[in-house]
Amino acid sequence: EMHGTNVNPTYISNSYPFDFHFDASSAIPAGVFCGVVYDIDNNHRFKTPTAGAVESYVGISSDNAGVSAMLAPGTFCPGVVTFVVDVANNGRNDINKLTVGWSIDGKVQTPVSISYKIAEFHDTAVTLGSFSFATGASHNFKAWTSKPNGNTDTKTTDDTIVINNLAPSLSGIYTINAGGSGTS
Repeated sequence: EMHGTNVNPTYISNSYPFDFHFDASSAIPAGVFCGVVYDIDNNHRFKTPTAGAVESYVGISSDNAGVSAMLAPGTFCPGVVTFVVDVANNGRNDINKLTVGWSIDGKVQTPVSISYKIAEFHDTAVTLGSFSFATGASHNFKAWTSKPNGNTDTKTTDDTIVINNLAPSLSGIYTINAGGSGTS
């Protein structure tokens, strides 16, 4: 996997009869979500799944949420853009409320409070707010979750997403080799 961890996991049995479930006493490597929502045992997979064919619930606890992706803006022009992030329930219980904070260049923006159900193993799109991008200017974006169900998040390492040097696409009129004197 391109973004996987470099860990040689210990399986329950790697000889016949094979059992490729993870041994709970070993380090369990992280995988990358690629749209597979059930593992080989027909158990749900998290948005931040375990590597391999079997999802491991070792170390997963209640009240754990995180920002898993920035959904918008994608490619954008200078001007006002709206930020939308994907917030995932990474815990073993439903989340009925939480706060999503965000900042631009370290300046904290107005947080968004969610007060609807995000079921276990599910996620939701959250619109954060807008920001005006000038031509040629880049900014650093950060979004994070806090207080799932009004409690302390049980795993803070999966709460935050950071995107540095976010900038609008080129816009305007550009002339490339107007005199035709360039070499090919």
